[in-house]
Amino acid sequence: CNNMHHPIVILLVDRGPDENPWHLKNIKQYCQYFRDADLDYMIIRTHAP
Repeated sequence: CNNMHHPIVILLVDRGPDENPWHLKNIKQYCQYFRDADLDYMIIRTHAP
């Protein structure tokens, strides 16, 4: 059995321009966070307010 942990992040955000994953600025910031945190998996989901 492998004892390594595989870090993941699941973000649930509203559709505001400061968090919306469709805005290019946010895509770049989420990519940078993914690299900086050395994640294996990251998903960003939006919900209707």
